[in-house]
Amino acid sequence: MKVFLHYSWDSEAHKEWVLELANRLTVDGVDLVFDRYDLHVGSNNLHFMEKIEACQKVVLVMSKGYKPKVDSRTGGAGYEYQIITSEIAVKMASNSKCIPVLRDGDAHCSIPVLLQHFQYIDMRDDKKFEQLYLELLRAIYDKPLVTRPEVGKKPSWENNFMTDDKDIDAVKPKHAHDIIANSLYRVLAEIENDAEIDREKLMQSLETVYKQSKEMSRDSAVLTAPEFPETIDMLLLSFQNDKLLITISGNDASLWGTVAKQFEYNVKAILNDVMVIMNEHGISSHIHWRFERIGDIILISYGNNSEGKTTDLSVVNSLESTKRTVKSIGGKMDFSPVFNEIRIQLPLNKNNQNVNLSKINDDDFEFSVFDITIIELLSKGVLQKDIPQILHSRNLKPSTLSSVEKRLNSIKEEYSLKSNAELVAFFKDIGII
Repeated sequence: MKVFLHYSWDSEAHKEWVLELANRLTVDGVDLVFDRYDLHVGSNNLHFMEKIEACQKVVLVMSKGYKPKVDSRTGGAGYEYQIITSEIAVKMASNSKCIPVLRDGDAHCSIPVLLQHFQYIDMRDDKKFEQLYLELLRAIYDKPLVTRPEVGKKPSWENNFMTDDKDIDAVKPKHAHDIIANSLYRVLAEIENDAEIDREKLMQSLETVYKQSKEMSRDSAVLTAPEFPETIDMLLLSFQNDKLLITISGNDASLWGTVAKQFEYNVKAILNDVMVIMNEHGISSHIHWRFERIGDIILISYGNNSEGKTTDLSVVNSLESTKRTVKSIGGKMDFSPVFNEIRIQLPLNKNNQNVNLSKINDDDFEFSVFDITIIELLSKGVLQKDIPQILHSRNLKPSTLSSVEKRLNSIKEEYSLKSNAELVAFFKDIGII
């Protein structure tokens, strides 16, 4: 799929941001037509700009310097826009080729008259770049977050209203609700966060992006992108605001190594979904993400400090779609409503190909994040009396000694184990640790 990147040459900072976006898109498999890649000394400018007609998609980066140029049809941006508008006019009601992106300014000063009533992706807030970048990728690849479910059978009112199990199965919403809810919540969260944005952190993020951009050559496009762990941090921290603290531990380059791009995309999509779903259904002031690697398995743990257990079945139902995504890359995800915890297990091997979690994907055993954590600590030689302190430092609840002892005794009784040593050996045998 050919994609044309259309923008205007405004400030140096703006041009570097567009270059960074082009590099990220190229690394993620987009076959980009971009002036800074394709135009050189002696190139035919008009021939380049007319490639718009042959491209399947056009990404329009709109800015304060963009609108006056294209509305007056001046310069290269104006000529390109003339070609774009001629195609839009043919299919005004069903535009699927052009993807407007608002980079700076507002609708009045940055969006051309013809595009005023078109939906666009608002990428003005660099703090939310990772979230919005995923949205842009979905638009390019025609993989929308919300998809229309299959039309089911109409209800039958003549025989006790849908008493037949087949009729019930036919009209299930196929998890469309949780997808729609995620999308709506993201919009609401952005509106809420914009009102009281942390300007200092935003400026720090902008400075980081600017420094990375400055390191790239302006004469030749070097394919650079933030390291994978950095993009994860940026994604998770984009949900932070004055009422919610997000902390992350263990997420560094040595944890991941070099992983496939598709695997990276899936991981970020999973983490994004968890944040959206859990924020929507819970009230907490602190969320902690913990990353660690055991052999060829990446373990990701989510925990929050909300009081009480999550009893709303809609949380479990909403997470089903995310669990299927985890399973599709060979992993496993468990949710403990008692402790408001999520544990995700993702496979890696030396060739960075997904492998089956055959030894830990056994549905015969169901253990919570709390269970696995205390057994892992025992396996590492931590004394039982010291476990509560470690649980507290990781923001895992309950963290009292009596709770630890009670749960250990319960597991040993359930599986006829006599000691903690046998318990650790049992967890190792079934591949949990």
